[in-house]
Amino acid sequence: MPQKDQTIFDLTKLTKRWFSCFDLLGSSRLAKTSEFVSVFVRYRKVIDEFLQNADSNANIGRAWFSDTFVIYAPDASKAGFFAIENASQWFTTFLILREIPVRGAMSCDEIYVDRDSQVYLGKGLIEAYEYGDGQDWLGFVLCPSASRQLSDLALSPDEQLQQDVRPSPSMMKSQVRVLSPDEQLQLGVRERYVRWPVIMKNRNKNFLCARKHHKKFLHACKLGRSFGREDEKQLVRALERMRSRETKHSIKKKYTRTIDFLKKMDSRRYPSA
Repeated sequence: MPQKDQTIFDLTKLTKRWFSCFDLLGSSRLAKTSEFVSVFVRYRKVIDEFLQNADSNANIGRAWFSDTFVIYAPDASKAGFFAIENASQWFTTFLILREIPVRGAMSCDEIYVDRDSQVYLGKGLIEAYEYGDGQDWLGFVLCPSASRQLSDLALSPDEQLQQDVRPSPSMMKSQVRVLSPDEQLQLGVRERYVRWPVIMKNRNKNFLCARKHHKKFLHACKLGRSFGREDEKQLVRALERMRSRETKHSIKKKYTRTIDFLKKMDSRRYPSA
């Protein structure tokens, strides 16, 4: 007789956790052409590095199917956020540097994770997938649940520190206030994220007159910011090369939105932005 499925519901595996979901753009279209093989070869090495990076960190779980990848933490703590955020920004940045279009989002809500049975369920998974897939650009954003959790942890990018901690040229060394460890963490989040009117695809297809896009203010990642100014510059160049190869105007606009955003975030490098 066939064995019964031994998978059982384990309440301990259902918890609020940080969860990032990524989607590679254009995979369905490329799968129908010979280009898909060359794309696979290009990002195969990135996947190997991604898995090695995730396996080296006990706080990171990961899974993937086809062109969808997920990274998650065991909980909703500060440590969990920085572990997943670092891995998420790394994955997004290096895929784009290798000219593989990607978009992603991070949530923080209840998710059931059973790695052995490969079962992933919950509100946080749905939210991360919908916000990741819904963006009409190449980027990485925080879902509303993630932004709320950062606020609860006093790490919100919107919250101001007690005073401007960046010393001006006229300030004496003794006048610069030393940041507490928590303030340093908050400043790090502020340096990486900004509330931005992200263009989202309209999922309401029931009305012919419905607009194709709408804006939603989300915390968007300043891609490459953690890796140095040279990587920011290379990201823009990679995006410009990808845009130049596209023939569809709607897809070109995705790249343009991302390029304009990155230039706006670094006006010193791009004075005309």
